[in-house]
Amino acid sequence: MRIKKSFVSRQYFKGGSFLRQLILLLCVCIGGCHTSPLLTAQNVKGVIGASDPVIRTVGQNILENGGNAADAMAAMLFSGAVAFPSRMGLGAGGVCQVLDPSVGRVKTLHFLPIPAAKGSLTGLPGLARGVYALQNTYGILRWNAVLSDAISKATDGVVVSEQLAKDILLTPELNSSWTKLKKGDLLVQEELAETLHSISNSGSGVLYKKEVAEKLNAQGANINPEWLKSFRAIWMDSIDVASAKGRTYFVNPTFLSSEGYTIWKDISTYKNFAKRAKGMKALEEIEAETTKESALFKGVGLFAGDENGLNIVCSVSMGKPFGQGKIMQEGFSLSQAVYGEQDDSYFLNILQTNPDITDVYWAGAGVGEYGLVDGLKILEETLLNDQELNKETSNQILKITGSRQEDFHDFVLWKCSKGYPNQPASCETGENMQFIFEKE
Repeated sequence: MRIKKSFVSRQYFKGGSFLRQLILLLCVCIGGCHTSPLLTAQNVKGVIGASDPVIRTVGQNILENGGNAADAMAAMLFSGAVAFPSRMGLGAGGVCQVLDPSVGRVKTLHFLPIPAAKGSLTGLPGLARGVYALQNTYGILRWNAVLSDAISKATDGVVVSEQLAKDILLTPELNSSWTKLKKGDLLVQEELAETLHSISNSGSGVLYKKEVAEKLNAQGANINPEWLKSFRAIWMDSIDVASAKGRTYFVNPTFLSSEGYTIWKDISTYKNFAKRAKGMKALEEIEAETTKESALFKGVGLFAGDENGLNIVCSVSMGKPFGQGKIMQEGFSLSQAVYGEQDDSYFLNILQTNPDITDVYWAGAGVGEYGLVDGLKILEETLLNDQELNKETSNQILKITGSRQEDFHDFVLWKCSKGYPNQPASCETGENMQFIFEKE
């Protein structure tokens, strides 16, 4: 049985979660960005964004050694499955947006963790299919080159980060070899290394065979073998809101971002007071609806851009940490399915470009709702007045949201007032972003 593109209905993404994340990203960015001086298009090789420094280093190494943004993103996703398996393991799913300046186009790639069987709360493992589709379409390195670092890390071990240690504590159903791990311990994953070796040698398809489904089912998974076999990552054009400055892109299918897209479009129409008022009212309703239950869902935002202007922003998640909470014999856990409105696992992914769709003005990525956003009112007023966020406003928002810094640990934020890659000196980078320079 082939899974059709219509596998998820609009109801799965109700509740205003997307825009809450959009507002949060803007709030965090204005409060925590800094400008990197003395940057030129000639000496900047690329830019990498990830909350985990180990994952950032992987992307950096790829760019420094001849790869492009797609190769760097592919390597980060696979290495993240090793270093940060609670949020982005092989069982994870997600969405990416890709700005290809050679054709002036932004496309969405989605590899969401859709239900693994009828009624199943387990998601199909989307990461390997998603990475293959991305790297095969835009990458320039050999397939095994983007997996080598992940294989080495799984074989030799990675140091357990503070965030991974916290996620392990949140997942008591893990077996004892995992639950006793603490920050700073060495995590060796031999079974995962074997699985990654197979993917490196034979392609992502080895993870989607009927025999794999049968093995996973023997361990308690609920996977339809035909559904696993037919699973593919899907490409489509992103949807956008045009303005005088440029275009703001949201992930497609429309139901993934419909509410955020609509409200952003209304608020951006500053000369149409009726539409702006409608958008502001919608923001008021979202503020009133926001709950603290959203912290159940966690994920990771990643960004990669190269000197030629290929820019990629991805959002990846297992649902809650470690998804189903059991590490299979193949070395990874299965994620929670994006299955219904009771599972508000939202993938935030926004990319704003110049009118020619060649440069990035700003990008943001992350996963999940993160509670009340107290700075929403301030941001509303700023948008209403069509003004830049000033230092006083920035400090106000930082003061209000500062107590919840951990909640947006895994967002990436990227803002360039004049556009990247042509004007890198105009870019502001948060602590999760890193420029890569031409080797001397």
